[in-house]
Amino acid sequence: GRSRSRSQKGQGANRGEAYHLSFYAAAFHTRLEPYERDGTKGFFFMIGDEQPYYDAQDPAIYGTTSATAQAVFGDVIQEAVTMRTSVQKTLDRYHVFVIRPGHTSNGKDTSITRMWQKLLGDAGGNPQHVLEIEETDAIVPTMALAVGRMHGEEPDELVDVLRSKGVKGLASAATATKDIVPFGAGGVTTAVGRANRQLQTAGARRRR
Repeated sequence: GRSRSRSQKGQGANRGEAYHLSFYAAAFHTRLEPYERDGTKGFFFMIGDEQPYYDAQDPAIYGTTSATAQAVFGDVIQEAVTMRTSVQKTLDRYHVFVIRPGHTSNGKDTSITRMWQKLLGDAGGNPQHVLEIEETDAIVPTMALAVGRMHGEEPDELVDVLRSKGVKGLASAATATKDIVPFGAGGVTTAVGRANRQLQTAGARRRR
């Protein structure tokens, strides 16, 4: 579902999409056998060009209401599950990535990228896992390269394999995923902390 102001009505622009529902579904309505068996996380990719939440509402306060949870999922909950809570619980079992195609006007808006980075960082994820790509053709190879990089595969080898399959959008996908740190590497915690500090510093500069 989309939220649209009166001034934007009929113009194709809007102020957010119901991404909180996707995270709620991932957090509370998916089963991951490898995680249940031995704690192996899966991969969750969110693809979209809009703000992560309606009208810049605070994701620590707003999210999936009890009425929406019952109407969409048949869940009976006593109070709303905030979007940040849904993201946190998704991160418990998944490596979460957000892919932002840049072919739309919203896709080119770097302030929206920063919103996603802050949401991931505040939820305990890696802000560097918000990946900007140039075209929709790059979505699938970006997902493939992200999974490969997280497993420590060499990016050039991954690109060569995908190129041999005739995959398009490789240049954009390779650029978007070049800084991903494998989850088995000792520098993962450091990289997440550094990304969060950089995001906080950037936010402090904007508030001056």
